[in-house]
Amino acid sequence: MLRFLLLSFGFLSIIIGSAQAQFCDQAQATPGFPSDLNCQTSVCNIDPFCCNSLWDGICASMAENDPNCTACLSTAGGCPAPAPYSPGDPCYDLIVTNDPFCCNTMWDAFCQADYDACSGGGGGCAATSPYSPGDNCYDLVIASDPYCCDIQWDAFCQAAYDDCGGCLNTIQFPGIAIAADPSGSPVMISGCSFQTEFSVITNIVAGNIYQFSATNGYITVREGAFNGPVVASGFTPVNYLANSNQNLYIHWTVDGNCNTATNCIETSVQCISCTSNELLIHQNLSDYDLAQSLVGNGVSISNVQITCNSNSYGSFQENTSNLGLPEGVLLTTGNIYEVANPSSLFMSTDMGSPGDATLNQLVSPQVTYDACVMQFDVTPLGDTLRFRYRFGSEEYPEFVCSQYNDVFGFFINGPNPQGGNYTDQNIAIVPGTNLPVAINSINSGTPGVFASGSCNNPGESLAFSSLYVNNISPASPTYNSIIFDGLTGILTAEIEVIPCQTYTLKLAIADVGDGVFDSGVFVEEISSPEVEMEVSTQAGIPYAVAGCNDGILNFSTNFISQDPIVTHFIVGGSALPGINYNPLPDSVVIQPGESSFQLDVEVLEDLQNLGGDSITISLIDPCTGLAFQTTTLFIVSEPEIDLPFSDTLLCAGESVQLIADGAYSYSWSPSTALNDDQISNPIATPSDSIVYTVTGSLGNCPEDSADVTVNVVPYTSGVWMGTINEDWHVDANWGCGGVPNPTTDVLIPGAPLNQPIIYSNNTGVCRSIWLESGARLEIESQAILNVNEP
Repeated sequence: MLRFLLLSFGFLSIIIGSAQAQFCDQAQATPGFPSDLNCQTSVCNIDPFCCNSLWDGICASMAENDPNCTACLSTAGGCPAPAPYSPGDPCYDLIVTNDPFCCNTMWDAFCQADYDACSGGGGGCAATSPYSPGDNCYDLVIASDPYCCDIQWDAFCQAAYDDCGGCLNTIQFPGIAIAADPSGSPVMISGCSFQTEFSVITNIVAGNIYQFSATNGYITVREGAFNGPVVASGFTPVNYLANSNQNLYIHWTVDGNCNTATNCIETSVQCISCTSNELLIHQNLSDYDLAQSLVGNGVSISNVQITCNSNSYGSFQENTSNLGLPEGVLLTTGNIYEVANPSSLFMSTDMGSPGDATLNQLVSPQVTYDACVMQFDVTPLGDTLRFRYRFGSEEYPEFVCSQYNDVFGFFINGPNPQGGNYTDQNIAIVPGTNLPVAINSINSGTPGVFASGSCNNPGESLAFSSLYVNNISPASPTYNSIIFDGLTGILTAEIEVIPCQTYTLKLAIADVGDGVFDSGVFVEEISSPEVEMEVSTQAGIPYAVAGCNDGILNFSTNFISQDPIVTHFIVGGSALPGINYNPLPDSVVIQPGESSFQLDVEVLEDLQNLGGDSITISLIDPCTGLAFQTTTLFIVSEPEIDLPFSDTLLCAGESVQLIADGAYSYSWSPSTALNDDQISNPIATPSDSIVYTVTGSLGNCPEDSADVTVNVVPYTSGVWMGTINEDWHVDANWGCGGVPNPTTDVLIPGAPLNQPIIYSNNTGVCRSIWLESGARLEIESQAILNVNEP
């Protein structure tokens, strides 16, 4: 059933649907009041919101005081001519509006024929045409021109059909096409467009929302050609969700009657969804990949089945949207890619999909449309299934307590721990109640403007406004990132299960009463109690020390359960129980209301050196009995500081990195010329020779220390190191600047690794040379050393 469908036809506009108000001084759920175009134009020129978004109470109040609206006021009275129909019947309203004779004088055979043509009754039209009753533009044409129904469908009828829903100009301006900016920046079409022209917009991408704006006036958007089908229209600004990549043709007029003017107006186009990356949505995933978005701790998922329009579901990532759920699955009753837009936009598409029988039971006697269902098998490790979710809808807030009670449910089937089986048990319920979560159970606490009651029926309530978020308020955290006018807060679905048993879970959402004003539900990953294990030590260091730093096994769970959680494990490794550590149990218990348990591992001194240096602990999968998580606690003896290099020699101004290991924390003394005296590898830049002492510790164990000497020579170059070999002419054999030159003062220490040799047919040079006690310089035959001491 269509609730609201605005159709424009040249001078004629009607609204088909049950929610159209009869009088212009009454609020309604659609934009504009096309039953009286004089009134509509007058009100919307003052407040375009009334024609672009909603003819609300403010618009109705303006109409009440507008002299152009006197004919459509509730005080104007109805039609005096008796008829078998009543005001509010859309075809009746259309006939009496366009043929006052049918209203004021008599409802005759011609009035009835027009009514039959509009409604598709009375056996249809005598005139043959390419169209059938139910085609909205066809119904409009034959209602406004009975000749097209009764006599002949001629060229005039066809022209009226082709122009159905918008205005058509024939002059293009600017003369070139204008490209929409894919980054979302507004693009000026012209600083002086006339309301007699059309403009061509390229770079259109299906799925994006484009906004067309003008200084004032009415906008008609056609697709594919200047006279192509009308895809959007209304007073400025007009938004259009592109269904294809075809160019768009924008026609500028004064009003919906296609009146024109030659005054300059400024026109622009902007892709208003291109900049919205706050909420990330991913479509076209395989059923398996989509299911992985729901796999949390302690569960496995299989046998995934999705019954849903392919454009209505996918996965989401919170990004910067403030949704409160990091990632998961998004099911909607419309086009999913529209969700990641500001709430000032509108999401409403009748997908033409059927409803769902299980959801129908929740909203009976109403029925559902555009259902989106994801069903799968889930096997829990623990005794509970739990996940978080949020529901949002465009039905909020206007249709609270009405028949348009969009609904969803999470239905579980499988063994009940209390006995018997769950059969379509709905776990998407209002906390502390058995009410299904829906428009009429979680809301602002106030019936909407189109309410048909006060939410007193079974399954309805106005008592849970604390769980509702008004997303049309700029104060809402998701005002700029999620399109729905209203959302629930973050809710939790939870149910007790039998560990290791397989359950079938059905996630379903649907429109109620009709297929428009879409809704969606965000579902986070599903989890079950699962125990994880980490190893640490009393001193906080990554290994235990025999006799002075015991180990700790930390068992934690993602749940706080009301029942004990028993976790079994096996112990192995090279360390021996009773020799290297006191024996451990084979299980631990996390008590009700707790989320962790700590098991101490007392490490013993292995005086006979019989055991090894590691303990491995493996958790046991309660479903398979196999080890599925293993961690290792390493054991070391008391700390013994090791300096992996001997005393060293530096030239004046040079640095050296000292290195120690064997402990967990270190302290160097003195701290002179060290960049950090509390690390294992400080950098030393002493100006004089110095002895450093490093002290290491391991938790509560006794400390150990070692010394290293750094000798500093008063040279900036020319110190023989002999690091590589004996060759005088190898740079790496020299400290402080490489192979000496005529200005180098050379020092040869008494005990280097290799003594220097100047090989035959080579010449060495220096300014001076000093050999310490025990030093030796060999100059082979035919070799020369030139000492240029002044």
